[in-house]
Amino acid sequence: MIRINLLARKVSKKKAGAIQHLAIGAGAIVLLAAALAWVWFDQAGRLARLRTQIAAQEDEKVRLKNVNEEKARFEKEKAELERKLAIITKLQKERIVPVHLLDELTRVIDVGTPVWVSNYAYTPGGVTIDGFSLSHEALRPLVDGLENSAYYKAVELLYSERSELQGREVFRFSIKSGVEQPE
Repeated sequence: MIRINLLARKVSKKKAGAIQHLAIGAGAIVLLAAALAWVWFDQAGRLARLRTQIAAQEDEKVRLKNVNEEKARFEKEKAELERKLAIITKLQKERIVPVHLLDELTRVIDVGTPVWVSNYAYTPGGVTIDGFSLSHEALRPLVDGLENSAYYKAVELLYSERSELQGREVFRFSIKSGVEQPE
């Protein structure tokens, strides 16, 4: 006869404790693996975001480098244009000065004054006026008028000497003056 035992066998307490410890250990390993997987994916996402940010910042760096180069080029062009403008302005002022000097001279020499100019030499540093007068006294208003002018400065009568011109006694003179351009 065959005997069948339908009652569950009693597992020894030691075996039951070991199985329980094994189940807990396996559960802990599964939880640890899940936590490590989560950390892995989280760090991989962070790494991807950081790499994207680095690439964007590198692109921005290149763009800003180009902007800086363009800015430097514009500043160089601006400095060159300002230099050219200063030269043009200086040339325009220097071009106008001789006109004003001659205008002042014609204002100083009165129609009735017995003085006439034979040579007028202009340089940016000064003016030399050579001419003739009928008397020494006729030179005084000319020199005083030039000294009071806004364009002539440090007016100096270099010489005044007796001379003869076309059979008539005259006084040959030379005046030297600095040039000042009023603003």
